[in-house]
Amino acid sequence: MIKVAVIGLGKMGMQVARKLHEDKFTVIAHNRSREKVDEAKDLGMVSAYTKEEVLAAFGQERAIIWLMIPALSMEEELDLWLKIIPQNSILIDGGNSDFRLTKKELKKYRKVTLSF
Repeated sequence: MIKVAVIGLGKMGMQVARKLHEDKFTVIAHNRSREKVDEAKDLGMVSAYTKEEVLAAFGQERAIIWLMIPALSMEEELDLWLKIIPQNSILIDGGNSDFRLTKKELKKYRKVTLSF
């Protein structure tokens, strides 16, 4: 079963997580507030209260991280995730931020092997 971490469980993020879960993906749910993670856990998703728990949930599998966070938070979050995710991970910017910002962030981390 494919594992996908959904980061940001607001209106859009929770819907993405639910749809993936319904389609039999293993969803690792992470949010800055515990309540949303608990809600996802109650729906059968894997709870991850920290970034380290998100990555640990993948074990030896390739990490697929789907960011569903507000545009104003994207630059900071991208910076944090790009520092800690393993080589060959997939990082999806699913928020509504300007794609040029995402491209700019990626240039900082050219030596990291990512599908972006």
